[in-house]
Amino acid sequence: MSYLGKAPGAPGGVRQVYEFVATAGQTTFSGVDRNGATLAYEPGFANVFVGGVMLSQTDVTASSGSSVVLPFGLA
Repeated sequence: MSYLGKAPGAPGGVRQVYEFVATAGQTTFSGVDRNGATLAYEPGFANVFVGGVMLSQTDVTASSGSSVVLPFGLA
């Protein structure tokens, strides 16, 4: 069977959603999210949303696979 993109089970082949609640001024997000899932992603394949708006990849540092850093603090 052919797949568009990566086959199920391949690294990075499944979309995972993480939800974090920011504290005042927070810029770095890592560890366990509000649903108990530990942040883990394949660098280059992370979409980051703040308030429902997707940030540009140039505005986000998501290269470690385990943390996301914003250039501004959230309220």
